Amino acid sequence: MRVLSLCCYLIAGTSRLALYNVRHPSRLGRWAKRSVGILGAVKMVRKALESR
Repeated sequence: MRVLSLCCYLIAGTSRLALYNVRHPSRLGRWAKRSVGILGAVKMVRKALESR
């Protein structure tokens, strides 16, 4: 239910992000690399905490 109330903001945010990426395509690649690195670090921490 909460997602439906945020629908307008999500649509506006994604369209704004798409326009920004059209104007600055190299930054998109940089952020993609950072997000992959962060996800890898999160996975590593989760596995380390599960093994305890």
